[in-house]
Amino acid sequence: MRLDPPYTGDPFEVQRMPYRFTRLRFLDDGIHGLLTEEDRSRGWSRTYLLPLNGKQSRPLFEHSVRERYRHPGFPFMRTLANGHQVAQTLGGDLLLSGQGAGPKGDRPFLDKLSLKDLSVQRLFQSAEGGVRAARGAARGSPAADAARDRARAAQPGAARERQGHAADADQGSDAAVEGRAARAGELQAQRRRGALVLDVPAAGPARG
Repeated sequence: MRLDPPYTGDPFEVQRMPYRFTRLRFLDDGIHGLLTEEDRSRGWSRTYLLPLNGKQSRPLFEHSVRERYRHPGFPFMRTLANGHQVAQTLGGDLLLSGQGAGPKGDRPFLDKLSLKDLSVQRLFQSAEGGVRAARGAARGSPAADAARDRARAAQPGAARERQGHAADADQGSDAAVEGRAARAGELQAQRRRGALVLDVPAAGPARG
């Protein structure tokens, strides 16, 4: 149900779901929400794109709650200044991240789902043998970059990078400068692609 300001009239129905309501996430575009329901008898989940202006919703995807190999991913969330989290969009498209589970292990991915035609574009997927995961979508502001760098320093891969910095310093100033420039160039390239990509410990094959 929905009740608009000044909240004196009667509420009207926005969405009727045949199964149990699970969650409602708002997109950072301010005009859409993601509404999820679950059929507990089947163990089935369905997510709708819900326009906040009262128009009819559209199904986005559905899958088993135990799905691993063909899971579409989860909305890529970011935190607003007021502390609330919203699903992040990029150029009007929804960002989805997932584990990318398969018989040979996890290959995390970052997808872009068009809210116009529901087509999916893969922005990134970890190669086999080493797991890399998107941890933050690029926003382009120095403050956001600094926050991502702090988060990067707390990740397991950061210890290896700090060791790399120390090794560069031991090899002399020229090698240290070249090492820092190479790492900075790689990080900037990843930001231009729309995500900060970090090394994380590899996981074994999915079970079940």
